[in-house]
Amino acid sequence: MYNNRVGKELFENGIVSDSYRFKIKPLYRMPIFSNFASSCPNTERLLHRIITLPTHEGLREADIKKIIETVKNITL
Repeated sequence: MYNNRVGKELFENGIVSDSYRFKIKPLYRMPIFSNFASSCPNTERLLHRIITLPTHEGLREADIKKIIETVKNITL
């Protein structure tokens, strides 16, 4: 599965993708949201096709360069 493979490679290089970290699980499948859960097939399909990258104010220029180089070197 694309998401698992790319997410794993990012993770092994110290870059955490939330979709990989949360095991490609939508929020509504987490216990805290169980009272609000409903079927969302589009969400399920999308989660297997996307990768998230860190985007927060704490990123330094060196972090951004590492993310760029790691993504560039991933073999698809």
